[in-house]
Amino acid sequence: VFCNNKNIASLVSISQKLDFLITVDTGNLHLCDILQIPTLAFTSSLAAYRFGGGSYGGRFDKLIVKPAWQKEYRKIYEIFTKKAENNLENL
Repeated sequence: VFCNNKNIASLVSISQKLDFLITVDTGNLHLCDILQIPTLAFTSSLAAYRFGGGSYGGRFDKLIVKPAWQKEYRKIYEIFTKKAENNLENL
């Protein structure tokens, strides 16, 4: 959780200390991609189309969900949890 939102420099400073980021499509996702911090993103197909991730040589993984993904919440949750576990094991 980012509490010190006074400026982007604070976000950069905090983000540089991360070993791994799990996020939705936010500014921090793009920042951590630039900083080459391993990232797992939960994103829509439109956001994934606009931003492929891993553009700066870092490790980037994503779970792309379709509209109305909530109808399959349990399945999506299990897939995302497994991706997170796999990414954490490979740090």
